[in-house]
Amino acid sequence: MAPCIKLEQEQIIVEEKKTTTDALIASIGQEKGVVDQAVESSRDDEEACAKIADEVTAFQAECEEDLKAAEPIIAEAEAALDSLDKASLGELKTFGSPSEEIVNVAAACMILTAPKGKIPKDLSWQAGKKMMNKVDAFLQSLKDFDKDNTPVNCVEKVEKDYMSNPAFTADNIRAKSSASAGLCAWVINICKYYRIYEIVAPKRAKLADANKKLN
Repeated sequence: MAPCIKLEQEQIIVEEKKTTTDALIASIGQEKGVVDQAVESSRDDEEACAKIADEVTAFQAECEEDLKAAEPIIAEAEAALDSLDKASLGELKTFGSPSEEIVNVAAACMILTAPKGKIPKDLSWQAGKKMMNKVDAFLQSLKDFDKDNTPVNCVEKVEKDYMSNPAFTADNIRAKSSASAGLCAWVINICKYYRIYEIVAPKRAKLADANKKLN
């Protein structure tokens, strides 16, 4: 074979190998790009998860701190109910024309416990006595009261019409009726709890949403 032809053949082989090598390099480059992209995406996911985890931790701490403020209020409301008994409530029911403070306490109880927030038009003492007619059932209804879902319109009315009055306190009413004083303390603390809970509730919702993203 002539040297010239042999050289040409070798050049062809070299070019073919070069072409194959270039294609291989290009392929490796593409694969590396895919790998790098996947690594970067994974890193972004990890950073996003870490950020959400930090948010969850912060929200949890915030909610716990807010709920700590509510604990003594709930304790006071429960203590107020514990101070009530069938005898004292029964005695309260026998009052014919009690003082305005006692009538107001009964009215505030009727408002807070109004089904679905439908405040009754009749908030008279007679209506209050009817509310307390079955003493055991009435007391149990207060103990079972869903404090997390108190209708806001009921809380606002009690705050505006009764709690705004400086005389509306358990200490002020206790000399007139221990049972009415207990009911007054319960009303006040339920309203206080509501104001804390309305701050905590949206934070809890945000916390639940963050947990969903994390999972």
